[in-house]
Amino acid sequence: MGNGQSVTIRARAYYLSWEPSVIHTGVYAVTGQVAIAEPVFTPAPGTYQTAQTLTINTTTVPAGAQIRYTTDGSEPTAGSTLYTTPISMGLNSNYQLRVRAFAAGWVDSPVYSGNYLITGTVVIPDPVFSPVPGTYQSALNVTLASAVTPTHATLRYTLDGSEPSALSAAYTSPIPLPMNSTTTLKVKGFADGWVPAATQTGVYTLTGTVAQPVFSPLGGTYGAPVLVSISTTTNEAEIRYTTDGSDPTQESQLYTEPVLVPHFTQDMVISARAFKAGWTTSALSSETYTILSNPVNVRGFAFLGYVRVIWNMPEASRALDGFNVYRRLLTETEYRKINTALVNTQVDGNYYYDDYDVEMEVSYEYYVTAVYDGTESPASGSTVEIYQTQDLEISDASYAWPNPATDQAEFVVILNRNKNVNLTVSIFDFAGKKVQTITSPTQDSNRIRLPWDLKNSAGVKVARGTYFARVVANDGENRSERVIKIAVK
Repeated sequence: MGNGQSVTIRARAYYLSWEPSVIHTGVYAVTGQVAIAEPVFTPAPGTYQTAQTLTINTTTVPAGAQIRYTTDGSEPTAGSTLYTTPISMGLNSNYQLRVRAFAAGWVDSPVYSGNYLITGTVVIPDPVFSPVPGTYQSALNVTLASAVTPTHATLRYTLDGSEPSALSAAYTSPIPLPMNSTTTLKVKGFADGWVPAATQTGVYTLTGTVAQPVFSPLGGTYGAPVLVSISTTTNEAEIRYTTDGSDPTQESQLYTEPVLVPHFTQDMVISARAFKAGWTTSALSSETYTILSNPVNVRGFAFLGYVRVIWNMPEASRALDGFNVYRRLLTETEYRKINTALVNTQVDGNYYYDDYDVEMEVSYEYYVTAVYDGTESPASGSTVEIYQTQDLEISDASYAWPNPATDQAEFVVILNRNKNVNLTVSIFDFAGKKVQTITSPTQDSNRIRLPWDLKNSAGVKVARGTYFARVVANDGENRSERVIKIAVK
């Protein structure tokens, strides 16, 4: 008897001379094991990224067998869910499908298994970034939120604007972004068997603080007008400035060219800040400028017995007290002031100072400063003059003072040389009679002052009238004479 057959057997016993036995009947049904036709599952077991509808083949042996199933991997029983309609499998689900067919009188079918992983697309929060993309003025660490579906998905990112791949850097800790940079951060979620998440892009601009403006030249006192340049090392920043000491704002004067500090400026305060959109404003820079115009066109001339330093002065608009004259030997490094009182002497529209403390064959360098309200200007340009060797000579600039004299007088003798010079002054009246002789010790000066008390050699004051002083200079090698006329009242 084969599977699926039904056989009726009848039997009776016979024996010679006996009546046959009653007929015995037996019905035999041979069923076997229930089977489900292949393929059992449509679609086939596997991993899918979209929702699926699963159908189970209902063609069975015997026909009409009941198909029962489980989705958790447990073995189906006659009490398990009866398959009647296709099974819907949603995203992010894992089905361990087990199927068995049952028919009365038949051995239950084997268990048919099919595992389905329905993944879908990785889902990450939107936005995934914290803090949100934008412009910031301080160092920043960007954190990424964990994936939503599936929670075990890995976030991968790039910092150069390229598309993240499964080989890109995995996010494990906050991402530091450098100052003074623009970073395009792209993030995507990845999980095995899942469609990668849509890329999220965040652009971060970290600006920082605009570099503090720098002045050139620096503040101070200058002898001529200056043009002040203001700069900052931050590209594309704009500089705003004030000249009244107030704090600049974005509405203050825009710096486009050097700022002029004009003649006779007193304590001009230039203040500047640098600005750039999205950046922290620079620190304040301030410098103070004063222009005390210094003498110009300084030059020197050697005369008999002295060096005359001459200079000019721009028209002053504030109180000018006078000038100081400084000198050094070319062999020296330090200058020293040589005038004892402020100089204000002029000739032909030029200011001048006569330096009598000079030596033969020596080079001198001079500069001049102007003094305003007790404040000294910067130094002028310098001039160098050489006092040259020549024969001993008494300058025609020598004189008697006061002239006429009343109570006393002095003879100011100017020499062109000042080494071991002896002076003798013989004073004669109008009739040619000598009334007095005055001598001086050896001198090392180009300007020698010899006082006369207006008395004769007997100690009696001379009479009113005109007198002639014959001045004789002698240095042992050369001799020079000059007559100076003086009137006595």
